[in-house]
Amino acid sequence: MNQPKLRITGTRAVACLAIVATLMGAAAGAANAASPAAVTPAVHAPAPAPLATKSVGSTTGFGFVNTSSETFVYASKTGRVAAPPAVMTPGQVQSLQVPYNVFHNYDSSVTWDIDNVEGAQIGTLVADVNNAGEGALHFYNTSGGNLTSMTYQVINDANWIQDAKGSAGTAVTYTPGSTAEQAAIQNLCSQNVAQCTFTPDANSTPQETYGATPTQLAAEYNPTSDTGSVEAGKSQSYTVTDSWGVTATAQATIKALQAGIQATYGKSFASTTTWQTSSTQPVPAGSTTFIWGFAPVINYTGTWTIKVDFGPTTFTAPGVTYSVPDSSRPILYVPVTTPGDTVNNPVAPTLSQALPYASHQR
Repeated sequence: MNQPKLRITGTRAVACLAIVATLMGAAAGAANAASPAAVTPAVHAPAPAPLATKSVGSTTGFGFVNTSSETFVYASKTGRVAAPPAVMTPGQVQSLQVPYNVFHNYDSSVTWDIDNVEGAQIGTLVADVNNAGEGALHFYNTSGGNLTSMTYQVINDANWIQDAKGSAGTAVTYTPGSTAEQAAIQNLCSQNVAQCTFTPDANSTPQETYGATPTQLAAEYNPTSDTGSVEAGKSQSYTVTDSWGVTATAQATIKALQAGIQATYGKSFASTTTWQTSSTQPVPAGSTTFIWGFAPVINYTGTWTIKVDFGPTTFTAPGVTYSVPDSSRPILYVPVTTPGDTVNNPVAPTLSQALPYASHQR
């Protein structure tokens, strides 16, 4: 199978980030798999960064964008190429670099094992590159023949690894809550290499609750024999958090989440909400009182549909829950009193311990 020639970029060794910026700026509108011609950037992706020029003491190399459903595990290398990171999962960006030298000719290569979504190895990927900035990608099956289910395109100075049209890898549904599902959403939706849509589940009702992790708003030790008080008067913020307890900060992810919830429930929200707190609690004699704050949230559960740019692969990520800050409700204040001076040894209450306080504050 005739593969396109790799697009090689030159960059100073101290400026390798230019390649990553170029990859993350790659845009939509696929070219033919056998053609290295660049394409027009899509509206949702930034314009590619300008390439640095080659010079003495610089490196030359090329970068990858993995828009296939496979995971590439680094196996070995030859020559003077720098070893890449150990794993390249769907949506990740990587680059290879070799010293640029017009006087001496040497070849380098890197080999990855190719694992499908079930974790089984289906072949190997070999990337060849020389110091003149020339190279090629080769996909082999486990018997050493051509792996016809994998291909790539050269688009906007990046090499986009893809599942071949019609292959089994083009339609993937993840197990809800799996780490593979989490990585796919984070990588594919945050790096502008796919179109991501969030659809709330039709049989799932939004749940009003509180964030699982509280914020310590105040702590006071009372060394006297009389009852004192402690006041919480600082701000508390909460950012959209996913099923894995990770805050969702990528703008592309937030915008898709906002669009899906607005379309289904007519509700809008900010990715981060800040409340000004106000609570006064008693501090018994010889004791320490903490004031903890739980942010009010609404939990939405839904499914991500992720369609990669340029390639035919679509990922389905079901059963993902997001805790969205609910600015219409106040902070839930939970006082915790312990004997003695324990200011420096706080123990946060759990959400289940905190929920009974909710009825008292309404």
